[in-house]
Amino acid sequence: MFVLRACRTESQGKDDVIPVGTALEPAAGKTGIDLCAERQTAHYLPDLAADSVPFLGYYGRDVKNIPVRSAMLIPILSTDQENVVAVLAADKVTTDSFSSDTQEMLKRFSAFFLEVIENTQLSLDLKTRGDHFGALHDISTDLNSSLLFSEIIAKVIPQINKIVPFDHCACVLKTELEGKTMLQLTALDGYSPEMAGRTFAIEESAIIHRLYQDWQNRPSHDQNRDTTVYYKRSYGEGVKEIGIFPFKELHLPIQSLYVRLLVPNDKFIGVFLLASRRRDAFSEYHREYLLDTLMNQIGHVADNSLLHKKIDDLARTDGLTGLLNHRTFMEMLNAKYRELERTPRPFSI
Repeated sequence: MFVLRACRTESQGKDDVIPVGTALEPAAGKTGIDLCAERQTAHYLPDLAADSVPFLGYYGRDVKNIPVRSAMLIPILSTDQENVVAVLAADKVTTDSFSSDTQEMLKRFSAFFLEVIENTQLSLDLKTRGDHFGALHDISTDLNSSLLFSEIIAKVIPQINKIVPFDHCACVLKTELEGKTMLQLTALDGYSPEMAGRTFAIEESAIIHRLYQDWQNRPSHDQNRDTTVYYKRSYGEGVKEIGIFPFKELHLPIQSLYVRLLVPNDKFIGVFLLASRRRDAFSEYHREYLLDTLMNQIGHVADNSLLHKKIDDLARTDGLTGLLNHRTFMEMLNAKYRELERTPRPFSI
């Protein structure tokens, strides 16, 4: 897809050109810009019919009687001459307006435009990475702000969305239920919030179960191979409802999916999931740099939080009977007095 990034015209029909920043989407077929990029060769149109002008792509679909009769399209190739980074287009209101010399001159200008584009992209890339580095620092600060994972993740998920845009997010942690290992929906964004806290067995999610098995069964001689990530770039034409979790309420239409096992110190404790209604929403830069760093941090923080909860639970029960100990009983009793608006008196059983 190409987007109009710059435009200059001396004609009266300035409003006929689509706004800068608009994607070129013809009513049918491909634009001349698309074809020029595909063929990677300059394209000269000496005699354009009035009804063929929208084919150029940068004029509005509904605009009538555009007085353009000739056009020149030139692909701007990357330094290695393998990819088209942009297309330069020029048009005039008279037929066959671009002589051979003019065409050659415009082609030579492509090198100048390439330099400008590369410098601009480098500047934007450095700014973006700088912004991301600052965001990662802020997220890291929040990750260490509490020992309660629910508080931490509530702060962190909205910040992740700023650097890795998503439509749906879920954090699932391992828990024990009647002696059986289960997964619990700990935090949700873009899903029904009332589903938080629901539990399910690993086997009930085909995607998570397969990823978990691949991680468990990875060869001992290939420990460096990353078996903790599942990424689906696209689910084909149209946005489809994908059943990631065994709950109908969480079956939502998505196009791309990122799933990461949380395995701090080679110990499985949960899963983090991002989904989008856009195709290939999570680039290699997102996955290999931003998310890889974040998931490692989130995994260790979640592990520490679970350990803290376990220690706290042990501190509140008797080691032999498993019943509430004296300290916990007194705290609950005092809380009940306050709830009844009584004045608690110090006493001991």
